[in-house]
Amino acid sequence: MTDDPVSPIGQILTVEDIVLDVDVESASGVLRVLASLLAGRSASDAAAIADALAVREKLGSTALGHGTAIPHARLATLSSPSAAFARTLAPIDFGAPDRKPVSLFLGIVVPSHATHLHLRLLAQAAEALSDRSVRDALRRATTAAEVAQLFAAAPVR
Repeated sequence: MTDDPVSPIGQILTVEDIVLDVDVESASGVLRVLASLLAGRSASDAAAIADALAVREKLGSTALGHGTAIPHARLATLSSPSAAFARTLAPIDFGAPDRKPVSLFLGIVVPSHATHLHLRLLAQAAEALSDRSVRDALRRATTAAEVAQLFAAAPVR
């Protein structure tokens, strides 16, 4: 990752990593969708990524509230970070602190040794998804390109 003006998430999230209006009805279903996208960009298989995301969720929900969540994990088999975004057709229960169902999911996986990068990506993702205007734009987006641009343009502090 470079230090250019594109956000950290914007540097790793591409249009190929984004799906809109996915028809899933459970947390495990959305984790499988994210894992499949993330596996497409890494040396790990989708089952290993889905397992890692599920293990992290068992520690505590990665839902932020306001219909958003950031499922994430660190895997020893990865050599670089990956991100994927899924917007579900209908919100699903994801154990959010505000008890509201979630429809906006940003999945992040990083190599096990990349602790600082992991925290940086999570902080930037949380900041972007905490912004109501970003959430509203993500809900209105009609293309993966729009979503990618929203994350690329997210403020970096």
